[in-house]
Amino acid sequence: MSLQVHLYFSLWRNESRAWRNGTTAIEHGYATKAVYVGYKGQDLPNEEILKPGHTIMRVGAEPAPPGASRILRALSLPRWWRACLNKIPMQDASMVVAHSLAALPVGVWLARRHKLPLLYDAHELESERNGWRKPIRMIARFIEARYIHKAHHTTVVSKTIEEWYADAFKLRSLSTVRNVPVKHTADGESRLRETLCIPKDALVFIYCGVIGPGRTHSELIEAFRAFGDDRHIVFLGSDGGEWDALEKQSADVPNVHLHPSVPQSELVTLMSGGDVGLSLLNPTSLSYFYALPNKLFEYAAAGLAVCVGPGEEVRRFAANYPLGKTTDLTVEGLRTVAQSWTRAEIDAAQDAINAYEPPNWQEEQYHLLDAFDAAIRNSGGTPPERPNPTQATPASDA
Repeated sequence: MSLQVHLYFSLWRNESRAWRNGTTAIEHGYATKAVYVGYKGQDLPNEEILKPGHTIMRVGAEPAPPGASRILRALSLPRWWRACLNKIPMQDASMVVAHSLAALPVGVWLARRHKLPLLYDAHELESERNGWRKPIRMIARFIEARYIHKAHHTTVVSKTIEEWYADAFKLRSLSTVRNVPVKHTADGESRLRETLCIPKDALVFIYCGVIGPGRTHSELIEAFRAFGDDRHIVFLGSDGGEWDALEKQSADVPNVHLHPSVPQSELVTLMSGGDVGLSLLNPTSLSYFYALPNKLFEYAAAGLAVCVGPGEEVRRFAANYPLGKTTDLTVEGLRTVAQSWTRAEIDAAQDAINAYEPPNWQEEQYHLLDAFDAAIRNSGGTPPERPNPTQATPASDA
């Protein structure tokens, strides 16, 4: 038996990238079990079986909630680190994976204590996160610079971020593993329009993801306030701190809809009932400017046109996609671009959109396996022999 330990300073409620990593490790013989370690949360169990072989552990005191003072949240980190060091069963551990800068120091300590390979899987440009003021970024950069070279390999989510990390920290063992979804196709008919009482001939714009700050939600509601029943927008996702505010703001706007998140296996089919997928991160940080959200690949799998805001990676994607547009993030800019879409142009591009094959985890997972191998070799170990790719079972979303 071998255990892969995943550390993430989170509640572990919807960490699809990390769950895919653990699943891929088990399916390809790098581990027989995976444990995902986060912090405690109200009404959440301290230990939870995600699926056979996959366990969530929530340890340490519950920190201040997301949206609270970042200083208060940071002050809770030492308690979480201490709990990780004392409570994680490491007897059969074969690798440690730190999924954020907050998890990196304790990942280094655990890997050193137990003589294990350490993979640092940065889910974004960690020391340039959105919403962090300059003093916090300076502290984060200092901590990342101190610990990142102690990881045996680092993975990031886009080539632009890889270039940034290579330049900033002069890393010699670094690679990109994009945050792409497991390959899904629309299976059956979407009931999105029927559920939300949207006319069949209306254009439907979809935002999929966390309903939280920095994603232009409020501006979109004000932009769609100007339209009638011919254009609707659906916010599809989980509450990241703004759900109640958006419900209140959109209460008198009948063509704005909030839909709770759905299981990953149902997402592509549900979104196929729309027309245009929206990715509108406000690039107030380098992390957002260089981001390549997996929602773009999910929109493509659902057969949607796409509309993106500023950002080097997202605009490159839109430029190479069969039907993509860009916009600024002002209310007027969003209103203008929403008004510019027509049923005729979307229908004309539909065959090309349907023929487009977005990247998927079944292919991308081999970059992760290469990263596992690099971490193991750099720690002095020998990677396991991989199964034949034609015989391996593709990783699935948890």
